[in-house]
Amino acid sequence: MAALHKGPQHPKDKESSSASKRDRQLSAMEKWFRSIYEDPAERTPYESAEGGYIWIYGGPFDAKEVLDAQFAGKVSQELIDELAELLTGECGEWTYVNDPLDENEGEEAEFGPDPDETPIKDRRLVTQPYDLVVESLISQITNKTIFLRPISERPSFQRRYVWTNRLASRFIESILLKVPIPPCYLSQNEDFELDVIDGQQRIYSLYRYVNNQFKITDLEILKEFNQYRFHQLPFKTQRQIMTYTLRLIVITNESHPEIKFDVFERLNSNTVPLNAQEIRNCIYRGRFNDMLKDAVEYGPWLEIMNRAKKEPDRRMRDNELVLRFFAYHLYGVEGYRTPQKHWLNDTAKAGMKYDEGRIQQLLNVWSSSIDKSLLIFEPRECFRRSDIDRQQPVNKMIFDLVMYTVSRLSASLISSKRQEIRDKFDELLHDSNFRDLLTRGVDHKKRTGQRFSIWIEKMNLG
Repeated sequence: MAALHKGPQHPKDKESSSASKRDRQLSAMEKWFRSIYEDPAERTPYESAEGGYIWIYGGPFDAKEVLDAQFAGKVSQELIDELAELLTGECGEWTYVNDPLDENEGEEAEFGPDPDETPIKDRRLVTQPYDLVVESLISQITNKTIFLRPISERPSFQRRYVWTNRLASRFIESILLKVPIPPCYLSQNEDFELDVIDGQQRIYSLYRYVNNQFKITDLEILKEFNQYRFHQLPFKTQRQIMTYTLRLIVITNESHPEIKFDVFERLNSNTVPLNAQEIRNCIYRGRFNDMLKDAVEYGPWLEIMNRAKKEPDRRMRDNELVLRFFAYHLYGVEGYRTPQKHWLNDTAKAGMKYDEGRIQQLLNVWSSSIDKSLLIFEPRECFRRSDIDRQQPVNKMIFDLVMYTVSRLSASLISSKRQEIRDKFDELLHDSNFRDLLTRGVDHKKRTGQRFSIWIEKMNLG
């Protein structure tokens, strides 16, 4: 049937249609923006003494800049400006709705929320502004109240000092010119000691210069001080440096461990980011943390990991695997919770209270479990998928399952059941449901429980 001819559209109809399209575009743009960004008043920590938000979730973001970047050239600039004005009138600065560092976000969308995550409202961040003149700062470093590398061995997660003397000189010049210096961040432990977690290069440069360890060079404005060590400066200039006030922000020991951990991540997200285990290495010091370092140096473990130099992974990924093993060993599968990094944090924190006897006992469990795993598998196949031909790294989920099992069985039983265990393992790897549990949503609580349930039922050695 031929289409009916509707005749020319009335001008008012055109106007209405255009307005409708414009409203739809505005609505769609606003919906997109609010799905990603929120008013920081919703949950971003605010430091009243410091006079502003602590942007641990990202930002601040300007609505106009965000909208321009996303929609310029796609819709009219007039429409972008209208929405930007509306949003800016509501809130001048925005932050992320979702945590961009949350590794469980995709899993939650696909598999549903996990019940164990600590609600944001319960995660308390307590910060304290801490103004120190340089002389007091140097004194507290010398007296071991404030710790930074390479003056001390901690915090061990810190990068080495990398500033050249030229960069350090420019920093000293900035102080003399009274250029505003961004705050440094310190973490307070339970003994009220302070670890520098952001600002190491600046603070150590000051320490070096005041202790006459280099000459300032390549100054662009105060050229008369080029090639001067600290003691060669006029006394007035020396006093100017020593009485200069640095703003420090202390994350106190009253802060909730999970939010404190998140702050560590974000303070390091703009440089070479520290991974979760490197941050734990700073926060949860003590015998248990030292034991993790000993565990990854166990010879048979290094053989399994096929380390070229027979050394543990420098980014502490091996240490995190050992920590995973102890978390399951100590608290069982039923003790697992998400986000996984917080579950591991809890394990590391609890370990700080273990005495030497308990530490040695756990180290023995680790080494014996590795030895028993090697009764079943050759080093190059241990904790790896046998259904994949190519050389592959250790599969964390298989590592969890195998180590959980062998730690509960005797070496003699494992030796007598070796072939049966291998056969059952191969059968599981040909089960599409089990393979899916090894590759998707691997940290999700429900799927983790399903993975262990299938494995334990299959490996019932009776």
